[in-house]
Parts: sequence; C-alpha cells; structure tokens
Amino acid sequence: MNSQLTPIKYYHSLVDKIKIEGNSDQEEVLQYLNEVQKNLIAAHQWRSSFLGRLIQWLKPSWPVKGLYLWGSVGIGKTMIMDCFFQSLPIPKLRSHFHEFLQRLHQELNEWQGQANPLIYIGKRLARQYQVICFDEFLVTDAGDAVILTELFKVLFKCGVCLVTTSNVEPDRLYERGVSPQLFLPMVKLIHLHTQVFHLSLMKDYRRRLLKTIPVYYYPSNEQSEHALWHALQRFADDHPLLTTKPIELYGREIVVKQRTETVIWFDFAAICGRPRSQQDYLALAKLYKVILVSNLPHLIKVSVDQVVSFINLVDILYEAHIPLILSAAVSIEQLYPQGAFRNIFQRTESRLIEMQTEEWILNI
Repeated sequence: MNSQLTPIKYYHSLVDKIKIEGNSDQEEVLQYLNEVQKNLIAAHQWRSSFLGRLIQWLKPSWPVKGLYLWGSVGIGKTMIMDCFFQSLPIPKLRSHFHEFLQRLHQELNEWQGQANPLIYIGKRLARQYQVICFDEFLVTDAGDAVILTELFKVLFKCGVCLVTTSNVEPDRLYERGVSPQLFLPMVKLIHLHTQVFHLSLMKDYRRRLLKTIPVYYYPSNEQSEHALWHALQRFADDHPLLTTKPIELYGREIVVKQRTETVIWFDFAAICGRPRSQQDYLALAKLYKVILVSNLPHLIKVSVDQVVSFINLVDILYEAHIPLILSAAVSIEQLYPQGAFRNIFQRTESRLIEMQTEEWILNI
C-alpha cells in the first residue's frame, strides 16, 4: 500500500470517479482520520526501531487515539472507515463487530479451563494488529459487556488503536441490556481512547437510491442479472471489500454471488433452496443493510420447503426494514397463485408490493 495515500485522498478518488457524492461532514471526519493515520505510522516506525522495541517490552506504549463514529444508517459511516482502512499501510484488522464477537466466543471456548484467557487473546491480537476497525458496534448481552471490557483493557494497554462505527452514541451502546453498570467501564475506555464523532447528514443514501432503483425485476435473464449487479455496486458505494467468499451462519456455510460488509447477493437456490431456520434470516437482517436475491423461480414449481423459506425471508426482512431486491421468473402476482400455502402467501405478496412504496422506504 502506498504510504502517501491518505483517507481523504482515497475518498476524493471515489468522488472523482463519481462513485460517491462528496460531503463536507464526511470530509471533516476524514481529515481527523488523516491525523490518526499520520500518528499511527509514526508510532509504528518508532515501535519497529531497536529502542522502540526495547521500551515497548519494558512498558507498553499508550495507544494512538482512535475514532468512534456514530449516526443513523445509510449516511456513509462504513465507507468512511473503509477509506481509512484501505489507505493504512500498517498491521490492521477490519471486521463486522458481530462476526468478531462470534470468533471471540469460539476462541474463549478453546481456552476453557485456562486462567485469564482474555489477557492472552488480547496480547495476541496486539502482536498481530496495531489498529482494529469495527463496523456496527453494539452490545446487547451482559456476558459480552464484561468480556469486551476486559479484552479492551488489555488491547489499549498494549497500544492498539480502535476505529469503529455504530448507530448509537457510546453512552447508549448497552442501554437495553441487563445490568447496564457492567458496561460503564467500557464506555469510559471508549471516551478515553477514541474521538467521538456524530455524523448527522440530511440525506439517507439508501432511501434515496431505493427511490431510483427498482427492487423487483422479471423475467430472470441477462438484463435482470446486470441490473442486480448495478444495484449491488450502487448500494455498496463501490465498496472496496467486494468478495465471493461464503458466509457462515451457525456453523453452516452459505454460498454468495457477491457481498460487501453491508450488502449481500444470493442466488435463490443458495438462500432458500434448502430448509433454513428463521434464525438464519434474523442473523442476515442484523448483518446486512441490503439483501439481493436472483433467480426467484415460479414458486408453484418448487418444493413446499422452498416456498416456506421464501415466506420467512420476506417476513423477517419486512419486519426489520431491510430492503430486498429480487429478480424473478414471473411477476409478484404470478409467483404463487395456488398451492398449500396460498393463503399465507397472500401476505407475502402484499409485503413485496409494499416494500416498493415510498411510505415503507421512509421507515427504513
């Protein structure tokens, strides 16, 4: 990575390519991240020197102050963090917060019976990464509140910098959890080791795009496939972390066509072609802001299990206000005109139609 590349330069390159629209509020945050990057590079060079390694061994250094960026959905928080991450030429980790927690619990299970496992895990992470970037920071479980506090005490003591996004301010990270006092030490650490920014834009990019991009295409063909690819790129703001790597939910892999940290695209056969629990779809609704599904078949020609899976998918995304973009063999009205679940599917039909309306979009 070119060490001269900065977050603001990366951002301007996206604006110049008309991948995103420039915004002064976003630029203010990126200017701060420029300073964070400069301080991190200087700290990395110092720690890599002989004297720096010696002092670090004797007494871990205070971390560079990071960033806690919060605000409503769809206003560019993830994109800003990615501009920082992509331009940073030092050891770094970027993860959706929910996925990081899952990996942390798996590692803790492997350490069962050992004393103070979070100290070892924290020190290992600090040896690997100088910066940790989280997307969608939110804590709802009392056990997680305690674990995160102890882990980040170690990470900050070892000089790790935290850059994270969230939909809520730090003081509300755990407001709905049991025994909120458990998380107060973590909130204090966040205020001490990060600069808290509230990104408040008048535009909500997802809402604006949903008003201009159709969300139901038929018939399924080369043109509709191209339309979904175009929609994926628009909603992801040409996200630099596009991948075809499968996702894992509850120990099971699901094949994807493409995904970023915020948008995911499945083929119908992958996401509904086999029986899936509602927990799978609930997890997707927590992880992604927009979901695309291509090649939805004429449902009277598929198994009952696939019909039920599709009904559950639509119900959960509708309730969670997650946009669903589809390509299908036939129109909504022709999808399932008869069959064992016709009465229930009438609600699905209605919801698919409602999810295209401005009133529904405004509630996202």
